[in-house]
Amino acid sequence: MSFNRFLSSPSQDFRLPQGHNTSLGEALAAVPDELGYAAGDGFRVVVHGTERELRPDLRDEVCRIGREAIANACRHSGANSIEVEVQYRPSELRIAVRDNGRGIDAKQLKWGHPGHRGLQDMRESADRIGAKLRLRSSFAMGTEIELSVPGKIAFELNEGLGGRVNTKVVASAGR
Repeated sequence: MSFNRFLSSPSQDFRLPQGHNTSLGEALAAVPDELGYAAGDGFRVVVHGTERELRPDLRDEVCRIGREAIANACRHSGANSIEVEVQYRPSELRIAVRDNGRGIDAKQLKWGHPGHRGLQDMRESADRIGAKLRLRSSFAMGTEIELSVPGKIAFELNEGLGGRVNTKVVASAGR
């Protein structure tokens, strides 16, 4: 199954609602459907650790970066498998988006594709919130985009979302 069907703009605003009951994993799992991709069984979101409430001033930026990474994988990679991993660690929030597609040319990985700002926007957003964005790609192995946000920046002081603990697969909205 391929993720090449693109129906709406990847730059459309994406935010978790204030006072939401939707976890970050659930919100990211809904992205392919929101963008008009038929993700099916080739798309999954896996959440590790105790889900924690993100600081409100950071939440939207994290969601936008994750959404852009998923949209890029769906639109450009030619992949038949995309996995999003969300890790709530004591010292950081980590989000990784991996695909098994064609990879990104090294020059484009560094400078972006002419006329497209997706990678550059993700880098700028990560810098703005004090996070690290790492991009790895190989022609034969696909691409991984990893966002790491230090815990002292990412999380509210009070624990949110009921302190759910463990590893789970969050079903995509299309399944």
